This record gives sequence, structure tokens and C-alpha cells, in this order.
Amino acid sequence: LNENGNLKQIYYGDHTRTSRIDVPHYKLTDFYNAMTQFLRYAYSPANIIQFKLQPGTLISVDNFRVLHGRTAFVVSPDNFRHVEGGHVDWDGAISCMRVLEKELNIDYRTPNI
Repeated sequence: LNENGNLKQIYYGDHTRTSRIDVPHYKLTDFYNAMTQFLRYAYSPANIIQFKLQPGTLISVDNFRVLHGRTAFVVSPDNFRHVEGGHVDWDGAISCMRVLEKELNIDYRTPNI
């Protein structure tokens, strides 16, 4: 939540969630109710975009802006999946952009249209 108590950002990864929840015991019911409400919203068909990537297609997702996942997949000799993960260290990337901004006299936050 932000300083006004409004939702600012959600960090959610069910596959990385542990059994230790950093919530006081008297707030656990509220926590689980909120998580259930969030998951109902996230899994509502109205909030899901589903598509199949074609071979050679790349998808890049900003994990702080888009909740994303994959559906089940059956592997067979003529049906396989190859997934590569990647990560951007935003501190380093923004630092490089600031250096280039100074060298090239541009503002990297302004679209060049």
C-alpha cells in the first residue's frame, strides 16, 4: 500500500510462496480473504488474455506491470516446448540509460516519435 493506504503494487508468485507468512496471527483470516479475492479477480475470464506463441516468437513481460503465467502443456515427439528465462537488473539498465542520456543529450523517458 502507498502512504495513503491505497494499493500500489502486488508481488505474487504462488510457486515461490513459502509456508511462512509474515502476517500477525490475528490478521491471517484477513490475509487469506484478501488473497482469495485477488485470485478470483486474477483468474476471472474477463481479466485473462490467452494466446499460443508461434515458433520463434519472443514475449517480454515487465513483472511489475503484468501478471502472467502459462497453461498446462503436454509434451510429445511432435509437440515440445522450449522456454528461456531472462532478467534485467533495472538499476544497471537505468544507469546505462542515464549515461547515454548525457552523452547523446536525450531524455530516455521521452518517446522519440
